[in-house]
Amino acid sequence: MQDTALVALLYAITAASSGVNAAYFLRYRSGRPELRRRVGAAVMAVVCLAGLAQSLFYGWSARTGAVPWPADGIWLPVAALACVSSLLVSALIARHALFRRTRG
Repeated sequence: MQDTALVALLYAITAASSGVNAAYFLRYRSGRPELRRRVGAAVMAVVCLAGLAQSLFYGWSARTGAVPWPADGIWLPVAALACVSSLLVSALIARHALFRRTRG
């Protein structure tokens, strides 16, 4: 039961981080009119929205006890990996924002 609460917490953190990341990429505007930057931002927005949807679904499933996977033991590593990857994208966004602020 304690693992279920931890997994639900990890998915909640992942959903929040993915939501922030998606918002950033949806409103991303580059100073350069390069198409590849806009396409990259659009792709990252879609990836982050997918992470948000997945985290909300699995987090809610874990919270209610309706585990969609037969193996309970796999929940924790999967939740931790999703959380870490989303937080890494958030760290890159924060680094970019700080670099931009200190530069100009």
